[in-house]
Amino acid sequence: MRFKSTVYQTVAILIVALLASTVFAGWGKVSKNMEYTGKNIIANQGELDVKGPLKIDGAELTASASELNATEGRLDTLESAEPGYIFVGSASSNAEPVVMSGDGSLDNAGALTLTDDYALLTQVWGSATVTSTTNVKESVATITANDVAGSAAAGLRLLRIWISETDLGSASTNNIETLVLSTGTAVSTETANADYYYVTAAAGTAIATITGTAAGTNYLMVADGSTVSSGTVVFE
Repeated sequence: MRFKSTVYQTVAILIVALLASTVFAGWGKVSKNMEYTGKNIIANQGELDVKGPLKIDGAELTASASELNATEGRLDTLESAEPGYIFVGSASSNAEPVVMSGDGSLDNAGALTLTDDYALLTQVWGSATVTSTTNVKESVATITANDVAGSAAAGLRLLRIWISETDLGSASTNNIETLVLSTGTAVSTETANADYYYVTAAAGTAIATITGTAAGTNYLMVADGSTVSSGTVVFE
């Protein structure tokens, strides 16, 4: 009978030890799967307060109740990523770390670098600016090629320059005595004193001097590639 009592005592000690290791797991590390479906889990020292069922299964943490609170610390739910990677939702609706590709790259400080073949606004030709001054029966217009951002863009440009009675109208010599282009190179004459193809100076500029026959208003048009701009020419 003494042997049986000793066995019972040994079993009791093992059960107590097992319960103790389970109860005080909060002070150590849980290395295996844990599933709890009771009402509350409160980790010691106020670090985790979970109300409702909690399931930890490998890399998955599921809280099916209304609250999951981590206080005095941080609760991370995303995997770590290599420097320069970003998290993107995958086809299975999970956040996955991926490296940026395509027209740019991203470093670990968040700086975005565009690829060499990406065109900046300052590298695309835009509409030319026409600025004219008014004199008696003579107007001098400075034509400047611009990039798409509206800034002057140096370089040789082939322009079509013509003058008209109406804004963006067809070439006309009505009320025009002469149209003389300078600082660049003439290519061809479509209509004398009214319509020319002209190559700008190396700075992307040209000068148009227009002489009128009477007081009035005409319009100077400049076509640069697919863009057309205009300026008002006033004779007094």
